[in-house]
Amino acid sequence: MPIRLRRQGLGHSVADHISAEMVAAAIEAAVAACGGECRGTVLHSDRGGEAEYTANLTAQACFRHGLRRSMGAARDLLDDCPAESFWSTFKHEQYLQERLRLEG
Repeated sequence: MPIRLRRQGLGHSVADHISAEMVAAAIEAAVAACGGECRGTVLHSDRGGEAEYTANLTAQACFRHGLRRSMGAARDLLDDCPAESFWSTFKHEQYLQERLRLEG
């Protein structure tokens, strides 16, 4: 899950399914990457993992670090493009790495 500040990925967490724990882990990684200086930073998501982003665990992590939560409107293509582009690249690279590992 990418977290962006000035369109830079700061923290991520990878799992075989999305969960509030995974989102909270990505928040902690992003806060660490910022040296803890992130109050007022906006954590933005599309509606793709709405339950995980609105979960109490995610809200607590945002509150603890002074992050402001934002969620885009449903089917907002301009909002979705950066995240979809990231996931396309990520999945492609992960697939190719695994394929090369199995063939090698």
